[in-house]
Amino acid sequence: MANALNVVFRWLLIGSAAVFALATSVAIALPHPASIQFASLINWAAGLSFLAGAAALLGVGLTEIFRGSPATEARTSKLQVKPTPGVRLPLAFCVLGLLLAIYYGLHAFWWNPLAAAPGYTLSEIYSLLREANQFSLAVVIVWGLIVVLLVAALPNVHEWLRGMASYSTKRAIGFCSLAVAIACFLLFVGWGWHMGMGLADTFMTTGGEHSPTAVPFGVATLVLGALGIYGLFVPVRAR
Repeated sequence: MANALNVVFRWLLIGSAAVFALATSVAIALPHPASIQFASLINWAAGLSFLAGAAALLGVGLTEIFRGSPATEARTSKLQVKPTPGVRLPLAFCVLGLLLAIYYGLHAFWWNPLAAAPGYTLSEIYSLLREANQFSLAVVIVWGLIVVLLVAALPNVHEWLRGMASYSTKRAIGFCSLAVAIACFLLFVGWGWHMGMGLADTFMTTGGEHSPTAVPFGVATLVLGALGIYGLFVPVRAR
């Protein structure tokens, strides 16, 4: 079963990478001005394919853990020599994920709107967004709940994976890192695009980041993603 899922996730990763590359190429080649609907479709295709690729990458890593795990008895004897970190590790990443979510919330809903619409107060910005039907509190809450549930599930999944012999300390760190990185990207897709497109349509500006406060969040997401890939896929002999 693990072998079959591993193959499925690998093909999903390849397909997602192909769609992302195609969407990015089309976005670069788009004439300006282009159709807003078509440009939005391309942006969503790029974002969702990137997200699918990240999820597939996590799936490949998890199935590799199952494929590399011998019998439970071997795991029991190994635990006595080199135990996998306990619940404190995923809890630390949970706290990190929530802190990053709070930071990005401040950026997406406070700092960036003020930078995108200079001369307006925050209350005026949201009043105009609601008048233009470009802001939905329900969308914000739903995406926030999805991310909170994903991050909150880390300790339980970690405890479940501890039963696998190949779930080493590095793989535990890699799994938690990549999960938090995916959660951060979900925030970017859910909160960032919702606010970015709303600001662009309401104030006739670009949908990109206008405040430099986006940089620390982006760097943190990239570092977590790189750490996750290294932890999950570093050769076994190097562990």
